[in-house]
Amino acid sequence: IQLYNEALDMWHNKNETRRHFSGDFTAAEIQGIRSPSEADLIASLLTSKAEFLEKSTVLKAAKCYLKAIEVYEFCPAMEFISERSTIYPCFHSLFRLLREGKLVRDFIFEKALAARFVQETKETKCYHHACALAINAQVKFRSGLPHEALEEFNKMKKIYNIKDSRAINKDSGLDWCVLTYSRSALWYMEMGDEDNA
Repeated sequence: IQLYNEALDMWHNKNETRRHFSGDFTAAEIQGIRSPSEADLIASLLTSKAEFLEKSTVLKAAKCYLKAIEVYEFCPAMEFISERSTIYPCFHSLFRLLREGKLVRDFIFEKALAARFVQETKETKCYHHACALAINAQVKFRSGLPHEALEEFNKMKKIYNIKDSRAINKDSGLDWCVLTYSRSALWYMEMGDEDNA
């Protein structure tokens, strides 16, 4: 952890005293990140730190994952970053931690996180986007929005390729798309649409 903190200190304001409980960047420090390579490096460092922290304290790990997403969302370099896959592992990891019950379930947080994941991946049309749509479908269904859940599921079906299942499993710990396929049958049944189920 000390090595990650020392590396991340290069972007911290030296006049501030801070505790290294997570990847704690201030808004001013995030505004100072002007190049895409800097944003990528910081996000990678925060993600690696979070993966290490998961072994001892999940909450601090989650804060690092969220800070990496925040850096990408609010730094001035954002408009120049077209390849944004550096932060996809943060989304995968946060949803894995939620699914495993290591983080407290909060549907408002999950809805916002799922919507953000869809937004981040929508230009890619790769398995990350299919996975984001699958997660968003499940979050929408649990939020009492079955029609919207099935809309997300139908978008996912158009781009999901079963050949990507192994990569999704590696990133997320399970294939969200396969899980959503199976759950969609139950959703259709609950809505009285046995033909589509």
